Amino acid sequence: MRIAARGVLAAGAAAGLVLLCIEVHRFTSARAAHAQALLSCEATAREAQEVARLRALRATASLQQKPPSDVIALVNEVLAAAGVPSRHFSGLTPEGEGRLQGGMETLREQKVRLTLNAIPLPDLGAFLARFSEVQSLWIPVSFELTHPRQADAPQGGYDVQVVLAAVYHAEAD
Repeated sequence: MRIAARGVLAAGAAAGLVLLCIEVHRFTSARAAHAQALLSCEATAREAQEVARLRALRATASLQQKPPSDVIALVNEVLAAAGVPSRHFSGLTPEGEGRLQGGMETLREQKVRLTLNAIPLPDLGAFLARFSEVQSLWIPVSFELTHPRQADAPQGGYDVQVVLAAVYHAEAD
């Protein structure tokens, strides 16, 4: 009997040990998932702060007068200041102007489309960084990057369309 009791006791201890190992594994898995969830939450909080910062940038432009019409000169000036060859600048097209959606009656938004051809990404980054340093009225609201169609385009360059928007306070009629 003693041998059978020891066998049952050993089997019970082994089963308990297996259950303990399973629970330890579940605990460590839950702990790792919790740590991953915390990292994800922190990243989401940083992204929300960045969205709030960008929205605040847009709000700072809202009390400006109508934007100056010489955006081409501004773009050429910024390209030169950023050390980006002006050959990448292809043109500027008006996208429209109108009352700001959901805004006060006197808030207006003007948009233009900036086209840069065969520009390498480091040059695009340098241009955009310098553009935001030099002025705060024109805010990039969309980007479209495509591979150039020309066979002689430099490797790694992109054709870029940037829509810039300026929000301003229009004089009441």
